[in-house]
This record gives sequence, C-alpha cells and structure tokens, in this order.
Amino acid sequence: MQDELTDQSVAVAQRQDETPAKPDAQPESEAQPGRGDGEQWQDRAQRAERSLAELADRLAESEASLEQARHAIDAVEQRRRIERTLEEAHALDLETATILTAAAVEGMDEPDVAIAVRDLQRRKPFLFRTRPNRASVMSAADGPREDSVLGEVAETARRTGDRRELLRYLRMKRGG
Repeated sequence: MQDELTDQSVAVAQRQDETPAKPDAQPESEAQPGRGDGEQWQDRAQRAERSLAELADRLAESEASLEQARHAIDAVEQRRRIERTLEEAHALDLETATILTAAAVEGMDEPDVAIAVRDLQRRKPFLFRTRPNRASVMSAADGPREDSVLGEVAETARRTGDRRELLRYLRMKRGG
C-alpha cells in the first residue's frame, strides 16, 4: 500500500513538472495551509482502508446470510422429500410422521428418507393406513352390501382419520 502511494506521489510530481505553472494558481501546499502532499495522501489512504474494512464487513454479513438461506432451502427440500415419501407410504397423520421421520433422518450417519420411513412403519404402524389384503376367502360379492351413506361415512373416516367420523361410522353400522 505504501509503495502504491509513493508511486502515485512520484507520478503527480512529474505531472506538475511537465505542466507550466499558471501565474494565478496556488500551489497545493498553499491551498490547504499546514498540510503537505504526504499528509493528504495519508488521509486518503486511511479513508480507503476504512472503506475497505466496511466493505469486508458487508461481504462477511452477505456470506453469512447466503449460508443461512442455503440451510433453509436444504431443510425445505428435505421436508418435501419426507412428506412425499410418507404420502406414498399412506401415512394417516402426516405431521406426526414427518416430525418423527425428520428426527430419525437427522440421527443417521448417511441420511436416507426411505429407510427412515420404513423404520417408522415398522415401529409405529398405527401412523399408516393398512392396505387391504386382496386375496380373501370370501369375495366382495358374497359379503353384505353396505348402504351408500354408510359407505361414504366409512370412506370419510378412513380418509381423514378423524375420530369423530370413525365414531359416527361405528354408530351407524351398529344401527344406533
């Protein structure tokens, strides 16, 4: 930095020697009494260093903000992968299953959402809809036919997982 200032001082001095002096122009030292060329350059250098420090601080803040944004995006993408995998696995309570799966994925050495969901299905099967067994002894035509309203209530209870709808279905089925 000091070498640059010296080079610039030499260049300014050479320019002053080459240009003819104007009779009514005041030398720079007289323009600001008590201050020489060296002091002016030193002030400029100090201002430039302060400006550089301020810019470095702003850059550091921007980089920290960028890193936070990247972490937030990664978290949102992981949550979306978890939710998609849970939907494919027919989770009844998506929020609870998402929280449990996210906790399991965070605890893994190598995060794998599919493994975490399978483990959750094994440990907590009540969070997932059981798939009806296609092969049964009796065919669907041999079984009693349900009233269309009863079927709709049953479907609503199954789809939402709402306890009130389940109780409503059970009461209707019982005939009460």
